[in-house]
Amino acid sequence: MYADYFHIAPGEMASGDFAAFGAPDLRVMADYDEPFAKELAKAAAAEGIAAGGVGGRGAALDHGVMVPLSFLERRTRRTFVSCASGSRGLSPKEHYVFRTVHSPAWRRRSDGGRSFSRAAISPTA
Repeated sequence: MYADYFHIAPGEMASGDFAAFGAPDLRVMADYDEPFAKELAKAAAAEGIAAGGVGGRGAALDHGVMVPLSFLERRTRRTFVSCASGSRGLSPKEHYVFRTVHSPAWRRRSDGGRSFSRAAISPTA
């Protein structure tokens, strides 16, 4: 995690499991939307916000991501993961500006933002 940079997870997908919580057979896999991640970084840069996938190393999803995904996947017909991002140390204003570029960046996708990436929650058997 960076103090002066919004890190957007690079790559095509990520996965994780709940082994640390006694459920090693419960895995969560999420496809990332690389074109959207690049568009988001570009939109953030246009607003003077540093963001992107520099320093990414294929980290596993943690429980802070997997728990909400597992509830969303079970209770909706849509899936929600397009990219994972995070930052520490930036000001509330920088977080606000970064958040405001999400929707316009999503709408600039080739499909107009109508599709969702796939997140899957399944036991590994």
